[in-house]
Amino acid sequence: MSSRAAGPAPARRRGVRRRRALRRCSCAAAFLVGVVLSGCTTGAAEHDPAAAGGSSPSPAAESPVPSAPTELPSGGDLQTSCGDSLDDGTGHDIAGVELVRQGDVLVAAFTLVAPPVSGDSFYTVQLDTPDGTALRQLGIELDGSAAVAAYVASSPDDVQRLDGTVHVDGAEVHAAFPASVLEGLGPGWRWTAGVGTETTVQDICPGSGAGPVAPIVVP
Repeated sequence: MSSRAAGPAPARRRGVRRRRALRRCSCAAAFLVGVVLSGCTTGAAEHDPAAAGGSSPSPAAESPVPSAPTELPSGGDLQTSCGDSLDDGTGHDIAGVELVRQGDVLVAAFTLVAPPVSGDSFYTVQLDTPDGTALRQLGIELDGSAAVAAYVASSPDDVQRLDGTVHVDGAEVHAAFPASVLEGLGPGWRWTAGVGTETTVQDICPGSGAGPVAPIVVP
């Protein structure tokens, strides 16, 4: 009797794990797309839409997937960063974000005020053309302090998952992406970063917790 009762349990547990994995993927895609469409960046009317340089193809799926970085490169072809006001996040609180490109790898490095400790969290870098149009978004998903995956979203139907590219060390959250994600942005492109949960954006960088977000402009 006891053996019959115990039999189905492993299958149920496997089913639960599969459902959780599928839910994670759908939540990550929903969060990425939600932030892209939320209009966090501002000032589109200040630029000529023609300066955007037209549309760009999505990053090639066959691009080599970089390994998880344990530290930022000491130098690179591109280095840009944002600082954020402390204690302005409603949950996860960003202290600063850096983007460093070295060769064919782009590292997105988040520094938090405190380490992530529980629940799912999502970290995003939104890449905009000079006129403020969201072209692409980079995402990082954690489960507590454990890395889940990184993502590149070009549209609601085009979300590429990257496994093994996320590294967490205390309050530092780093992920490596193919540098091809920067293609099509053109000179004067802009970016903002954010962190939140499945349903809520908790902090934006750069930002002070009040007023419109001023994106970082990269010449």
